[in-house]
Amino acid sequence: MEQIPFGLTLKNTLKAHIKFHNILNDITKIIKSIHSVEDMKNDPELLLLICNLIENMMKNNKSKLDKKELALSIHDNIFTNTDNEREDIKRKIQFFYDNGKIKKKNWYKLVFIYTANLIKRWVIN
Repeated sequence: MEQIPFGLTLKNTLKAHIKFHNILNDITKIIKSIHSVEDMKNDPELLLLICNLIENMMKNNKSKLDKKELALSIHDNIFTNTDNEREDIKRKIQFFYDNGKIKKKNWYKLVFIYTANLIKRWVIN
């Protein structure tokens, strides 16, 4: 979040707007760090990754952010999409949500995976 002067708090739509754009920027950086991401414009696995990142980055959705619109905005940030491509992306996102493809990881599983990877690195080195 940008630097807000001490004592001032953000509420309601302004807080939701900033949260939306912070998540958008964070996930865009993650996706752009993937090697040759430019070639994956129509890859449904990349779109599924974006949706899973959104689901797991939003601890609670008190602001009632539209996750589907956020996923579409992230895809638009990375690639240039025509109106037909945007409609196709919306259908794919809806398919992922309807068929349970987007899963939220439990915190204890994430801690276990992190710890296991840390131990593996210690053993290898």
